[in-house]
Amino acid sequence: MRSRAGSADLLLELDLTACPPRARRATLAGALRTAVESGRLGPGTVLPSTRVLAEELGVSRGTVVDAYGDLVAEGYLRTRPGGETSVAERPAGSGPVGGGPARPLIDLRAGAADLSSFPFRPWAASARAALAVTPGTMLDYPPRAGWSRCARPSWTTSPGPGVCSAPSTGP
Repeated sequence: MRSRAGSADLLLELDLTACPPRARRATLAGALRTAVESGRLGPGTVLPSTRVLAEELGVSRGTVVDAYGDLVAEGYLRTRPGGETSVAERPAGSGPVGGGPARPLIDLRAGAADLSSFPFRPWAASARAALAVTPGTMLDYPPRAGWSRCARPSWTTSPGPGVCSAPSTGP
């Protein structure tokens, strides 16, 4: 059974015009999420179009589109391209799809590196071995003319590609 909800039926007591512009999307999404979780908006309830809701709340249509999009991504709403947006079927008492944001295995935030898994000893040994055979001139700034693309440093021992060591003489 489907019911159609206008913004009056949504019972959203929001004054989004009082919110800072960047907080309107999150505020609207939060209010709709709460309405779904509390059961005020049951599964299958058709929500107002983005144009209608934006006009009634006094915000841009993009704000409503983005808030609906967030809730679709979280599993609270479902939508059909060019069609209606409705409340998705969800198990009772369920939170966001997937149980909410999971804690990452490795923290990749700036300034919060997970250094416990970095192989310091092999890295340091490798760096020491490379520096032991590197002439001091290779640690300075390169010549203005650049390094030759085909020259092979005399200090390399591997048959693979080496670091260029002579100034370039032409193309």
